Amino acid sequence: MTPLAIALIVLVAMFLLGLPIFMSLIISSVVAILAGGDILPLSVIHNSLFDGLNLFPLLAIPCFVVAGTLMEFGNITQQIVDVVKQLVGRVYGGLGITTILACTFFAAISGSGPGTVAAVGTILVPAMVRNGYSRDYASAAASSGGTIGILMPTLNAEFFAVTANSMAARLAEEGYTGNIQGFDNDAAQAVSVIENFITDGVQGIAYMTVDTAGDDALKDAMDAGIKVLTCGVENANYDVCQIMDNKATGYQVGEMAANYINENFGGSAKVAYITSTKSQNMMDRVEGYRQAMEELCPGADVVYEAECVDVGQGTTFAENLNTLHPDCKIILSYSDTYTKEIAEVWNALSYPKDAACFGHDAEAAVLKNIAEGGYIKGTVSAGDPGVAMAEGMIGCLNGEYKDHELVVMAGTEVTPANVGDFYKA
Repeated sequence: MTPLAIALIVLVAMFLLGLPIFMSLIISSVVAILAGGDILPLSVIHNSLFDGLNLFPLLAIPCFVVAGTLMEFGNITQQIVDVVKQLVGRVYGGLGITTILACTFFAAISGSGPGTVAAVGTILVPAMVRNGYSRDYASAAASSGGTIGILMPTLNAEFFAVTANSMAARLAEEGYTGNIQGFDNDAAQAVSVIENFITDGVQGIAYMTVDTAGDDALKDAMDAGIKVLTCGVENANYDVCQIMDNKATGYQVGEMAANYINENFGGSAKVAYITSTKSQNMMDRVEGYRQAMEELCPGADVVYEAECVDVGQGTTFAENLNTLHPDCKIILSYSDTYTKEIAEVWNALSYPKDAACFGHDAEAAVLKNIAEGGYIKGTVSAGDPGVAMAEGMIGCLNGEYKDHELVVMAGTEVTPANVGDFYKA
């Protein structure tokens, strides 16, 4: 009999004996390992247990417990309730409105939907029941803020991490908790996260897409009554989809570079392109700046191109360019992830001060570099994408959009001439 079969038999036996699930899993695993002989060493057990606990994010648990305890013993919860009661308590149905608003304020402070229900619900749900509300209605009112699943291509890149946190902060102002997840640019992992969101019963899913691989999972979410907002690539299944005209914004990147070359190099310079075949959005941006350079700066000589898709590859790109074409001073990138890395390499190499790179996304560090006269001379901004996604999700939940609505967002060129409108030191 195989170790797997033994594990399943023992697991079923433990369930029938009424043991807790975690104990059943541990016992069946140990028995299977022992039965397997040399297949797996017994040390796998304690190594796995240690690895499961050796996670930095787990430090948030005791900190959050302490914060919640301080809020409770500091009487913050009751004070929030008292303030809201003064505002709407006299209105017909005021106790129900008080519950919802109190949960909204508390969620904005705590950042936790379950924590909000536990703290505020213990005070107001019994009060609503005593005043004639049904227990089901009272419980629904206390938990009405709900959770929004936020899904990003990766949380290792500053742009996506900042976007996710910005969205969660805006949602918290409306009483929603953001459950932030990344899928490491892995389509299968994205589908798995969406399925987990459905299982968790989130009210909405905000998904920054790079391809259409999650279409079927998004349809399952919509069939389950979950509102779906996508941003990036237009999928087949969504309630609201926010996209940029990436070819147009890529053209803007090329336009800024062409203007810089025409003004500082007499219309002739060696140029390098960062490219990508990872997603259609990035390919459209690259196509956009190719077109702009061909039309606006025909004297530019493209001497080097390479694909960058992961954090750190901008550094490699700049180092290779310096080795192969040390006289090339202009780089165009479809993402600010790489312009930041290029600027760091050029600083280390003491590159000529008239060297310039141009990107897309207007990350805070890039805007700072532009404002301080660094090597980054231009980027494209679409405002705060996190806030835009949050506003779109809130509007979607409130029924402000028609079904399957497509929203096209425009980009704005940011150069040293207008960076003051986007960045304050």
